[in-house]
Amino acid sequence: MKSLRPLLKYLFWFAPMLVVAGLTAGVVSGTWGALPVGMMVVGVAIAGLGLLALGSAPSDQSDQPGFWRRRSTEAGANAFVSTLAVLVMLGLINFLGAKYVWRVDLTENQQFTLAPQTQELVRSLPQPVKVWVFDKQQNPQDRELLESYRRLGKQFSFEFVDPQAAPSLAKQLEVKNIGEVILE
Repeated sequence: MKSLRPLLKYLFWFAPMLVVAGLTAGVVSGTWGALPVGMMVVGVAIAGLGLLALGSAPSDQSDQPGFWRRRSTEAGANAFVSTLAVLVMLGLINFLGAKYVWRVDLTENQQFTLAPQTQELVRSLPQPVKVWVFDKQQNPQDRELLESYRRLGKQFSFEFVDPQAAPSLAKQLEVKNIGEVILE
């Protein structure tokens, strides 16, 4: 085991590079095939073997504690686990924040909140309603208002259309002027 210790030491530092390379290959390619997953598994396995070899190697001095019993190892492990826990919590908060959107209008007169009658009307639409906005540029306020309607009702959808880019659709819906809004 003593002759393998220098080799395991270098392989132990090679392991994180394998894991990062596997993660990078998976993210860049967009597919998690055999190569990215294999690189990550081999990297984790090498790191595990390196840690086991480090911990089981006999120390040269009998009064020195083993690797796993050193104060520096304990502090490093605690820092690693704490950092990992914070990253997992931040990832979970980010995931939940993206999945469940919750908005609060803190203006004094609730100027960015839809009226209760409008909310009820959009929620209870009996059939699908699509809004076509024929304009060259999207107005951010209009888009935000239409997004509010879409979040409320499953039957509501909208689309901004440049009448010059889609003249056949404009002709089909009989749009005469830029800025017209068609309900379907």
